[in-house]
Amino acid sequence: MQRESLRGRWQRLLHLVGLLAGWAVFFYWWYLVAIGDWDETDVALIILVTLVVSPVLTIAWVAHNRGIFRRKGPRMDLPNVDLSYAQDWNGRKVQADWARLREASFIAVTVDGPHKHYLDETRPAPVAAPAVEIPVDETEPA
Repeated sequence: MQRESLRGRWQRLLHLVGLLAGWAVFFYWWYLVAIGDWDETDVALIILVTLVVSPVLTIAWVAHNRGIFRRKGPRMDLPNVDLSYAQDWNGRKVQADWARLREASFIAVTVDGPHKHYLDETRPAPVAAPAVEIPVDETEPA
């Protein structure tokens, strides 16, 4: 059961460049706010981006999602998932007594090479010592 990554290297690279560019603009504009040295060009750029570029990107994203909906149709059910947990994300074989673990209050997970073990490590509650009555001599003043 391996997780699917993004489709290709170029798509991952494009996402990374977009992410870094967005954060760079964010920090640069906060830098401009912090120093308070506003130039008319900077103000015009901020207004242009907030009033034009951001809505255009948002509308493009919505159009992209609507295109996916048009191609695939509405989600009518949950995706089919293999519920057996025979191996973990790293390909290790999982060994566990699931019925016993349902009742456990403490579960230890150990990795032994290519195997992952789930163990019931519930310890029995300590047994209280029987109460011992201590005689009190009531003839002596307290």
